[in-house]
Amino acid sequence: MSQDDLRIDTDFNRQPRGGARQEQMRGENTAAAETMAARMAEIGANRVSGGLRMQTEMAETLEAIGREWMERRNVEAEFVFSLPNRLASVRTYAEALAVYQQWLNGWLALCQEDGQRFLSDSQRIMATGMRCFANTSPSAPR
Repeated sequence: MSQDDLRIDTDFNRQPRGGARQEQMRGENTAAAETMAARMAEIGANRVSGGLRMQTEMAETLEAIGREWMERRNVEAEFVFSLPNRLASVRTYAEALAVYQQWLNGWLALCQEDGQRFLSDSQRIMATGMRCFANTSPSAPR
């Protein structure tokens, strides 16, 4: 190898000049990295707490809806079991037909109410989900 090649290698391995400036930039980069890490930790914590709030709120909504449907099932069960008692007191086919028709109209009304309840409960679930997801988005106000 020639002398010039050695000098080039030596120049390549030498520390660049301007150490104070490098230290300043390194300090700025470290501060920026620490700020970014703190911000990322804050975002992560907000995501976790937002997720827990979302799960809690959704669980409460579903629990309330489930409780309301169980109460509704009890009302419908009482209604269904009232038919034999009503039919036991009839004397003619015409009376039995009238009682059954009256009972069937009541049953259809209950079914209609169930359909409306299903739609309103679906809307409640969707509204809760939308509210929860909106509260956990990165751009949501804190």
